[in-house]
Amino acid sequence: MFWLGCFLGYIVGSIITCALLYFGYRAGENKKVDMRKKKERSINKKGNGATEGDKE
Repeated sequence: MFWLGCFLGYIVGSIITCALLYFGYRAGENKKVDMRKKKERSINKKGNGATEGDKE
């Protein structure tokens, strides 16, 4: 039974590690998109025209 606990711990640990990496990457990508949108909004407030993303 010891080997079963070790095996299950390995599997669960691998899944948790992959999930943390995936969601961390997603959070970074969302931050980049938010920064880009914020920059576009500041440009639009200055009167330099609208972009595709601001047609809400």
